Amino acid sequence: MIRLATVSDVPAISRLWEKLVAYHQALGQDMPAAVPDGAARYGRSLADRLDDNHTRVLVAEVDGQVVGYVLGVVVDLMPEIFEHHAGGFLADIFVEESYRGRGLGRA
Repeated sequence: MIRLATVSDVPAISRLWEKLVAYHQALGQDMPAAVPDGAARYGRSLADRLDDNHTRVLVAEVDGQVVGYVLGVVVDLMPEIFEHHAGGFLADIFVEESYRGRGLGRA
């Protein structure tokens, strides 16, 4: 099931974020490493953004367990020089390795 994240999901999402950072580090040493309390900081930041109208956090849940998440942000890049067209990007997306290939990320 794909659903909006809640504050109670933040600890699970923070653990997934740690795995995302480790995955990026494995791709190349030039990728930034997390600070020692990075997951806790990420969790606090994420919890603060759950009610933001320009942010969406979705989780993939299987059998009551959060196994993936995506953080999307709506932005209006350089509104002072371009016509207003809101766009966005996926800031983070991660699915536990054992759940990949099932279409959770696509969903």
